[in-house]
Amino acid sequence: EIGPDAFRIGLAQYSENPKEEFLFNRYQNASDIKNYINRKFAYTGGPLNTGKAINFLSSTFFQESAGSRIRDGYPQYAVILASSKSEDNARLATRKLKAKGVKVVVIGGQEDAMKDFETSGQRVFFKSSSSQGFDKVSGNITNIFSGSYSEELVTSVVCNQAKVADIVFLVDASTSIGEMNFQRIRDFLNDMVDKLDVDEKKVRIGMVLYSTQSRVELFLKDFNNKTDILNRIKNLPYIYGNTLTGNAIKFMRNNVFNENAGSRAASGVQQIAVIITDGQSQDSVNKPAADLRNQGVTVYAVGIRNASKTELQNIVSHPANEHIIMIENFQELESIKEKFSKQICRSIISLSSVPVDPCEECTDIEKADIYFLISGSGHMGDDHFQEFTDIKNFMIDMIDLFEIGPDRVRVGVVQYSDAQQMEFSIDQYNKKVAIQEAIRGIKQNGSGTQTGEALNFVLKQFQDPAKKRTQTVSQILIIITDQKSQDDVIRPAAVLRNAGIKVYAVGIHQAVKEQ
Repeated sequence: EIGPDAFRIGLAQYSENPKEEFLFNRYQNASDIKNYINRKFAYTGGPLNTGKAINFLSSTFFQESAGSRIRDGYPQYAVILASSKSEDNARLATRKLKAKGVKVVVIGGQEDAMKDFETSGQRVFFKSSSSQGFDKVSGNITNIFSGSYSEELVTSVVCNQAKVADIVFLVDASTSIGEMNFQRIRDFLNDMVDKLDVDEKKVRIGMVLYSTQSRVELFLKDFNNKTDILNRIKNLPYIYGNTLTGNAIKFMRNNVFNENAGSRAASGVQQIAVIITDGQSQDSVNKPAADLRNQGVTVYAVGIRNASKTELQNIVSHPANEHIIMIENFQELESIKEKFSKQICRSIISLSSVPVDPCEECTDIEKADIYFLISGSGHMGDDHFQEFTDIKNFMIDMIDLFEIGPDRVRVGVVQYSDAQQMEFSIDQYNKKVAIQEAIRGIKQNGSGTQTGEALNFVLKQFQDPAKKRTQTVSQILIIITDQKSQDDVIRPAAVLRNAGIKVYAVGIHQAVKEQ
């Protein structure tokens, strides 16, 4: 059935250049389409640039202005009739079209034409040197569109090494998504969970839906059987409402990432949150997200359609580019599931081993002088105010690892931008509580990033005779910076190392690894 609320048909012809015959929104019934094909559809001839033609389909046909309903979640198909081998890169163009969420069906003539598609993972339905066999595949093509055709599916290998983790999916179910697209989210969740080794002692799954309100669909302790979880996912309700992501993150942290709900964080099991949303939050996300990360949860996000990348960068773990996937429409969930599954599995593998007590790792640091050198540049202040709080919390957590005292571990903090500011020196506070309180009171200031000058400044603090001990102890500098230094760092850093000071660095955002 062809019509504005049923199947929509477009037609293009190509040889050396592609030509638009008619777009999706041109004809509303089968009769008009047949009349056009019989009376106006003329053969042009010439060399074949199939890749150029496929790119033309993407930019001209699969757009809302052409009548495509791709943003509304309707299935998108490109049926390509290829008579001979392309003279350009059809393989790359096909992959790009698939990544956009368009399913590609290929009907081939000569054997050479198929090589452009077989190596790109396309299903080839017909091969022949004659056009007489096209009618043999028409039934299969119709079945694809009606959903009754069953292709051979390549089952992804389960992440065999990703054995232990608590994973909670926080799923946007607001009105802007729509029923059809929410089904795509269900399918995506089903595929994600199906790849994991779900078991009470291995991977546990939690699920929270949110819109105006948030609701738990699965606690981490609820199901030990993958089949039961997959059945629950298939029946997830679509709840409608606004997009209050900040409130949902807080709700998830309080109600799911805790021991009573089945979290094994106290036993050292990796905690992972996966947020799926299609729009910008209507409430603040910075503090709830920081609280979640500070609790030790690794946060990933899938941003769809109108989701704000800047907002998601403030939510996810760092580095942000390794924890966010942005896609233009819900159809693309199908094309990213393998990649995203691998990201989650890599995270589990690298972080899921049960750690020893961190203090046991610090037994060799009975006596030391430690300075934190932290960037207070305007870049952080403008766009990432919450990250300065994260830095302070990071320092506070590190202080907990050491035995603080005038004859034990001493800690000082210097903030820098264009200039340096001594927040407190290593001989100012002798108690852990006092140091942590002083860190909480640090205010971000300044602009610019003169890291080289800051290194020279800290060296003088280590060498201050008034602050020296009667015996030699380890001297440690921990630098936390967010972007490339505007001055030379090589010489000051070498001087520090030559003075016997151990230098560690934490780079955020635009910090340069080579520096």
